[in-house]
Amino acid sequence: MKKIKIIASIVLVLAVSGWLYYSLNKEVKDSDILSRLSEIYDLPETTPIAMAVVSDPDTLKKQYNIFSTLNIKKGDRLIVYTDSTIVYDYLANKIIKVIPTQVSNPVNITGTSSAE
Repeated sequence: MKKIKIIASIVLVLAVSGWLYYSLNKEVKDSDILSRLSEIYDLPETTPIAMAVVSDPDTLKKQYNIFSTLNIKKGDRLIVYTDSTIVYDYLANKIIKVIPTQVSNPVNITGTSSAE
């Protein structure tokens, strides 16, 4: 009887761990991000020219001084428009910073990976 309880406990822990891992690591579509962000911020009417996921905050901060003082972490989102970049914490549903920028072409930002 004791073995059955131990095995059942292990199975329960593994099931809960798997569910949490899946829930926290599932891909989020760009449209979902913009929809959620638009609930807390008045987004420009134009389409973003780039969206990226922060994959290496330290590299991002070293490469681009403008991000060096921000509390950016892995998983945060960069939404780039021609006149601004929004640094967004999707999990907390919080804008970290809106940075004025001037970008005319799609960008490749070191320390990030493509969204979607």
